Amino acid sequence: MHKGPEMLKKPLQYLKGVGEARAALFKRLGIHTVGDVISHYPRDYEDRSMLKKLIQLEDGDQCSFEGIIASRVVVSKPRRGLTISRVSIRDETGLINAVWFNKPYLKDQLRPGERYLFFGKITRRGTFEVLNPVYEKMDGSGPVNTCRIIPVYPSTGKLTQNVIRSVIRNALSYTGDSIEDILPGWIRERYGLADALYSISNIHFPESDDAFLKARKRLVFEELLILQLALMSVRTVQESDLSGIAFGA
Repeated sequence: MHKGPEMLKKPLQYLKGVGEARAALFKRLGIHTVGDVISHYPRDYEDRSMLKKLIQLEDGDQCSFEGIIASRVVVSKPRRGLTISRVSIRDETGLINAVWFNKPYLKDQLRPGERYLFFGKITRRGTFEVLNPVYEKMDGSGPVNTCRIIPVYPSTGKLTQNVIRSVIRNALSYTGDSIEDILPGWIRERYGLADALYSISNIHFPESDDAFLKARKRLVFEELLILQLALMSVRTVQESDLSGIAFGA
């Protein structure tokens, strides 16, 4: 169902997961509406697409892996201001220990038997260990922060990358086909350009390297075209405002 471009003008708080405090953080970046956050493009990317079984892990690997929580989270406090949370993770091929610093709340989040995706740097100290891994529960909606090319956004203060990615993903899902294409079909065909929705989706969450390159080509072309049209418009106005030369009789 076509939702209409007015969806892009909705306040950011219209989106799931954006309350008043979070909206205030986005406003520091000049982001006020759903359309604003969709146009908040990444400044860089991190490749987290390599997915390994636990038996394939090697010391120094930086990769994603899938596993089931195999123990309860044990929290210790070796000194004031420091907590260490430890948990065991398993798959059908092996076992690994995960360690987080100053995240005691994980004992209420990571429950034995639940399946998660993780990303982090692997070390071997007798047994394999991963420090402060990124994690996300497998809920059928597809990975956002693991197992793919991950966008890295301009941010501020307490606005984390995970939050920005989640909000942008919700915004893209919410707007659907509200993103209208300002480039006529004949221009896209002539220059081999992807459509707007494909390009915006893949500049945020690239399906592949090729999809990212297609998205970037389209968006750069659009930006340069708008700039050229703006310059032509200014030139036309300036020329029309030029006063004529008065000649004496």
